[in-house]
Amino acid sequence: MIFCKYEFEPSVWESLKPTIQQEVRENVYGFKDCMVVEIGHLCTKYGPDKMGRNVCVETSPKCSVDILWYSDIPEDFNQYEVFPEPTGIHTFDGLDYLYKQRFCQFNPNSPHCDVN
Repeated sequence: MIFCKYEFEPSVWESLKPTIQQEVRENVYGFKDCMVVEIGHLCTKYGPDKMGRNVCVETSPKCSVDILWYSDIPEDFNQYEVFPEPTGIHTFDGLDYLYKQRFCQFNPNSPHCDVN
């Protein structure tokens, strides 16, 4: 299994999503060889509301998607992979270590990857 995080322009995600889906019964689709969590548009800026509470005041135009691949990653997805500091805002329960392995593979000098 490989745990990856992605950011897509919404139209790109909508065009790639069908490539990893299959029809499970008439007009009902599920993901094949992976588990997908569509997180959506993440907050990029916080600020106070009228009551002084810290709230999201700006979101990313890109949509965030986490995918747990059960087999090889389709090549079309590679350019959209991102590596937020482990583990970002979502994880697949109990599989943080899979994301950290991939994160450290691409970011070996990160303090999150200290082997001592």
